[in-house]
Amino acid sequence: LPLSITIGTITIDTAPPKISHFNVTEIDSTPMAAVGETGVYGIGTEFLIVATTSETVRAGSTVDATLSNGVLVRLTALAAGTSLSGTYMVAGDDASTEDLTIDSFSPIVMRDLAGNQLTSLDLPGYPRNIGDIHDLTVDTLPPNVTGFTAADGFYKAGDNVTITATLSEPIQGNH
Repeated sequence: LPLSITIGTITIDTAPPKISHFNVTEIDSTPMAAVGETGVYGIGTEFLIVATTSETVRAGSTVDATLSNGVLVRLTALAAGTSLSGTYMVAGDDASTEDLTIDSFSPIVMRDLAGNQLTSLDLPGYPRNIGDIHDLTVDTLPPNVTGFTAADGFYKAGDNVTITATLSEPIQGNH
């Protein structure tokens, strides 16, 4: 039996939907470029993650996507269409990852308009996953003081001494 037969205005669809693409479309409600975004993001950052399907799926279709840092994000189709979306907010107990991407996904319920269920759990091929098209680092670790330095010498009460702390990673601002 072929995957689809058209008879007049009747279409018989036996092809299951597939996930064809994963992407991050917004960071902290700011739209992103389609490709090539880079950056380091910390606790409280919100990523809007979108899965694109091979065909229209029913409203309410849902998959759980596992990120490269082990966090599970639920993606849902709010209306019938070809996209499911969900928000990942970085929490303090999330693992850091140098290349945020989708490692796996599993359907909760996902059907096309003809009722065919998602059956393939294959990740989209290159370059159709977040880590293929963006370089997004999630950093949840605080910087550590790795050392102190000061000019050698003898000091007496009232002298000003500049002491410099060395940190494990750059920090922002004037601290």
